[in-house]
Amino acid sequence: MQAPAAGKFLLFLAVAAVQCNAELQECTTACQCEMRATNLASHLSELLETKIQRVNTNAKTTLRLLAAAASESAKPNYLAPLAAIATEELSNQATALATASPTIMAAITRLQHLAVHYQTLNRLSITPHENSIIGTGETAWEKATFATTTLTQHSPGACAEQSKEMKNTGRHLATAKDLKFKDLKLHAGLSMTCARALETACSGVSSADKIWAQLELGQTVLATQESPLGNDGNYKRISAGAILNQLITPDNVNENQTQMIAAVKELNTITTFEDSTFFTAKDTLTNFIKQEVLGIATGTTLSSEQQKEQAAKIKANYGTEPTDFQKKYGNRYNIQRPPTPAAKLERPKKLNKLTPTQTLLPL
Repeated sequence: MQAPAAGKFLLFLAVAAVQCNAELQECTTACQCEMRATNLASHLSELLETKIQRVNTNAKTTLRLLAAAASESAKPNYLAPLAAIATEELSNQATALATASPTIMAAITRLQHLAVHYQTLNRLSITPHENSIIGTGETAWEKATFATTTLTQHSPGACAEQSKEMKNTGRHLATAKDLKFKDLKLHAGLSMTCARALETACSGVSSADKIWAQLELGQTVLATQESPLGNDGNYKRISAGAILNQLITPDNVNENQTQMIAAVKELNTITTFEDSTFFTAKDTLTNFIKQEVLGIATGTTLSSEQQKEQAAKIKANYGTEPTDFQKKYGNRYNIQRPPTPAAKLERPKKLNKLTPTQTLLPL
């Protein structure tokens, strides 16, 4: 009952991953979009690093198998097919890594640029700042007084969508064709108003006259308003526009998703050699048992008895479980299974802050 249970569990994980990709919703704020870009860039970096290490480990395994097979004097040489398979597959894996790496690295760079934009946008979005000049009772506004105020750096609070985005992309690499980033710009607006208790001209000859100015910076699209200014105390926006556009847009990211998904699939063909089933599934090994061990001519169809004998030889010399490789050959030929990565804490990934001397990779 264990195998069916394991199969159902793996099927559940596969279905869950597909559903998660299918249900990926648009990130609605700069902080959520920053988290998404950072998470995905981190997942891709981890995947690429893991596969580079895997090819390196497989290369060491291949060299040890080749050396062991060359020094084996017993006949038949059961190490020969392992060395042959490892050599061929290592070449295939090196090609896959070389093919996929530029696409993955370009995707990481795009996502890092995107994350920096959202991070900047989040830091520059401020609560509207206002100040006023006050009439003095002299002849005109040029005599107005004002109290200076200091503009302070905006410190964003905690991201309200943090837990939501952790569920979306915090724990897995989303491979949907549309990653649902939002095109967000930094919009600025300058508003003014003339405030006076009496509905007469706001001339600046009375201390009751005040002209207020308000600065807005945020993600909301702002529009200018029509003159005249009036003296009712209601702000009118005299200037507005987007002052920071996205250099990497959601469309730029999605246009490259097909190639990125293909590159991820290419990387995922790079699997471990420390697995008996990796070798026993290859025709090179089964044909070796058939021809070199059992002495059955090429092209001959095996009888049921011969099939049983072939299976028995494979089981005895190579095993039938993934861990059998390590048991049979690991210690004997100093082929050590790579360490299992420590469990990662499930916490939001943070984008490394760039110093003025650091340069982003070219697009």
